[in-house]
Amino acid sequence: MGTARLIVHSLKKSPEMKKAWLVLLLFATYVSAQDITVPDSFSKLDLTRYLEAMPVDEIDAAIDDIRRSQEFKSYKVNKSFNPGAKPHWYRIKIKAETGNEIKNLSVLSKNGLLQRMDFYLFQNGRLIKSEALGIDNREVSERFYQGVFFEFQLLPFDSLELIIMKYDEGSNIMPLMLLDEKEANLYKENTTFLWGMAVSILVVLTLYNSVIYCLNLGISGVGYFCHQLSLFLLFCAIYGFGYLFLPDEAVRLIAQNTGVFIFSTVVFGLLFIRSFLDTKSRASNLDKVIVSMLWSLPVLMSIGIFVEHDIWLLLIGVSLFLAFVLVLLVSIAIYSSGYKPARFFLIGCVSILIGSSITFLTYTNVLAPSFFNIHALVMSAMLALLLMSIALADKLKYSEKAMMLNNYIDPDTQQPNKNYFHTIFQSQLKEAVEKGQALIMVLLHVEGYHELVGVLGSVELQDRRNKQRQAILENICNIPWLLSFKTPDGNTYKQISTEVGQMLLFVKPGNNLLGKLEILKEFWKQSGLRDPYLKGLRVRMGYVAVQYPMEDKEELYRKAYTAFIEAQKQDRPYLEYQERFDAKFKDKLHILSELKAALVNDQLVIFMQPKLNLSSETIESAEVLVRWVHPIIGMIPPVKFIPLAEQSGLIHEITKVVMKKAFGWLSAHSLDISISINISSLDLNIPNLIDFIDSLQSSHSIDPTKVILELTESEELEQSDSVLKTLLLLKKKGFQISLDDFGTGYSSLIYINKLRPDELKIDRGFISDIDRSHNNQTLVKNIKSMAESLGSRVVVEGIETSQELKIVKELGCDLGQGYYWSKPLPSDDFLKLFDHQGSQA
Repeated sequence: MGTARLIVHSLKKSPEMKKAWLVLLLFATYVSAQDITVPDSFSKLDLTRYLEAMPVDEIDAAIDDIRRSQEFKSYKVNKSFNPGAKPHWYRIKIKAETGNEIKNLSVLSKNGLLQRMDFYLFQNGRLIKSEALGIDNREVSERFYQGVFFEFQLLPFDSLELIIMKYDEGSNIMPLMLLDEKEANLYKENTTFLWGMAVSILVVLTLYNSVIYCLNLGISGVGYFCHQLSLFLLFCAIYGFGYLFLPDEAVRLIAQNTGVFIFSTVVFGLLFIRSFLDTKSRASNLDKVIVSMLWSLPVLMSIGIFVEHDIWLLLIGVSLFLAFVLVLLVSIAIYSSGYKPARFFLIGCVSILIGSSITFLTYTNVLAPSFFNIHALVMSAMLALLLMSIALADKLKYSEKAMMLNNYIDPDTQQPNKNYFHTIFQSQLKEAVEKGQALIMVLLHVEGYHELVGVLGSVELQDRRNKQRQAILENICNIPWLLSFKTPDGNTYKQISTEVGQMLLFVKPGNNLLGKLEILKEFWKQSGLRDPYLKGLRVRMGYVAVQYPMEDKEELYRKAYTAFIEAQKQDRPYLEYQERFDAKFKDKLHILSELKAALVNDQLVIFMQPKLNLSSETIESAEVLVRWVHPIIGMIPPVKFIPLAEQSGLIHEITKVVMKKAFGWLSAHSLDISISINISSLDLNIPNLIDFIDSLQSSHSIDPTKVILELTESEELEQSDSVLKTLLLLKKKGFQISLDDFGTGYSSLIYINKLRPDELKIDRGFISDIDRSHNNQTLVKNIKSMAESLGSRVVVEGIETSQELKIVKELGCDLGQGYYWSKPLPSDDFLKLFDHQGSQA
């Protein structure tokens, strides 16, 4: 009895035997390429192991010759999977079991990327149906593409022969399935439902992430969207779900150009990674590799047009591998550096790597096809999308925390700063006091840093200062009698950096408070001994008791600072705050408060002192001076409020008021006279000073050569490149520059030569006894000679006697100013003096 008849007889005799033979039948299908017998109860069968196969050199061989060939052998299907593989023919024999039904069957290939996949169905040696289903040769369908389904009928007792030609240099023919009509329809319905859900999730997550990224990260959100769009379209072709929303031609076009979409996915992904992980600052060396890859990938993609397909596939594989390795290295490096949001990004990358590996191994028949294996890549992509949503939230949270820490942690000292002290520290200090803990606020100030700027330079000094501070902090952190407090990052500190060279400490007094302060002073002294430049630094401390109920921290700081100032005056290393220290400060605070009101209520007026040509003793110019006329106190001298204005920053507003009034006065009187206005190096650092002066000059139609800007020679003036640029720009616009109090400051000849002032004003200190001092006469003579070489005029200040006037005339000075002619006058009185001079002439 033949094998087939034996099987049928056994199946009829016993249901148990029927199941056993069916198992053996299906098992035999996996082990060797046997005929497939379809029983009446057949629904589906996976063809996953062995098929009769035959490699050939030509694609378009005669199908009858192929069918009758004796070279078909039982191959594992992955024999046809390697780059540059020959075309393969597969032969499957399908027989119908005895029955009365006509079965509508389908052969399904879950790989929709094959270049050519031709199906030929023979019945009794006669070709009854053929269909081309490869992406390069199948017919364009008006209906949506639903995958590789070859449908046919199997009649009772029928015997069919299915010949399949597969040609593709990269993809395998597997996995294949044989389905009846019910299972085929169910498969299509389930697939449509599955991909409908998957597409919905992918689209929603992609759009959500893209919008959030664009809103929070700017242009990187566009890169992310393009990356996800390329990946999504790639999935459309790989998994065939593009038919849900794309015409057949579009799905075919994507499938034929998968390499382009792969490269696009990688390029946009790398661009997004650079922005999201900020690789330029967090992993600069790897960022350079990313940039190199971004330049090389388009070149490789262009090469693909001209090379063989197998080389093209090799380029794609190598590029993907290198990109994956690079992304993993970047993610690991940045996460290891402490950037926590990279952890979700790293997990997402690993999930994509695992999913793509499982899918690759499944399509190469290393892993048996299953629902999970086949769809591992898209599942991992959905997981990665979800992780990227979490990563974005984590990044925003991290950025917010980093911003907060940047506000609270000094970048130079890496210690809590004054923002921390002024905001969240209040609650911790209050809690400590309410627990009954006795505390002393100590303001520790290091003197001598500013003097070292000119010796070491700011960068070198900062480096030495940070090393010194670090050595001191190591000791401070181990002191048990200092209050510990926490910052938002969870770190514990015992000091707050409020200003350059200034630190706040909170001492638990206990016994021997002064001894504890001596210990703090000794820390600084010992640390300075390690560096020859820092050993001359001096430490002073002002301290105040923090009592319950606690005063406002700002008031405590003010009192500690007041004690420090008083310690400076008394040349004491430390001093406790006392109420009597406040008297002077309260007076200054009152003056500042009143000065602010004076600016609002227009209590500042201008006085003018004449500057005369020494040859003719006629008024040639006038210096504009500010005076404060208080409605109750009366005239307040400049010496009492100008220094406070400079310390508080109000000097800028005062300068602007004086300029407005001076320009207005000059515009209102058509006089052949110039005016001098005092400005300081602080004023020259105002960002909009040039625009302000240009606006005044334009609105009052003033000739800029009639305006002289007087600035005092100082160390700050020479050290600021921005001040010099501002002065040179003002000179270029036509304004004159006068260097006031010349000879008392620090300006070098090199700096003066760069500035080339229009005037040099000699200070009163060189004039007061010039008629009796030969040295002063020599100095003034030398200044005059230097001024002539610079093309500058010499103005002598403080002339009060006829003898002084006689000498400065003999020395050849150009202009004079002083009480000999007139003290500063109200602007109206000066105008009368000028008019009187004109009438006398």
